[in-house]
Amino acid sequence: MVAVAIVFAAVVAGCVATSTTGTGGAASCAAVVRFHDQVYVGTSLRTHPPYDRIGLIPPAHLHRIGIGDRPPCVDTNHPSVDDTPTAVQVGRIDEVSPAVAIAVLPGGDVYLRRGAAVPHVLTTARWVHWILSD
Repeated sequence: MVAVAIVFAAVVAGCVATSTTGTGGAASCAAVVRFHDQVYVGTSLRTHPPYDRIGLIPPAHLHRIGIGDRPPCVDTNHPSVDDTPTAVQVGRIDEVSPAVAIAVLPGGDVYLRRGAAVPHVLTTARWVHWILSD
């Protein structure tokens, strides 16, 4: 059996701006969610080559626990007029404490509490679905 090492890479949220005037550079915002006075950072479940795969958590293993917020992206050349946080549904992941990791519903994107280690269950659970990545 071939052992597959798991790498968890930070995901960049869709808040990217590039200057069209040539006077500024590109900017981006990290995927961050605040929930119960904690900061969680977006993560993706990825394997090393030659088996490039992404792990997905099925909805049956996600359970709604409340509302969190995604801070506004103000690290751009043209900040939005609306700089208020966006409310998001937050869920717990089976066998994972919300003090360590949460998921944003309905998609199941995984967020680790800042400074927390990746729960071992997310690398070994049979219910994590692995799909091929480009």
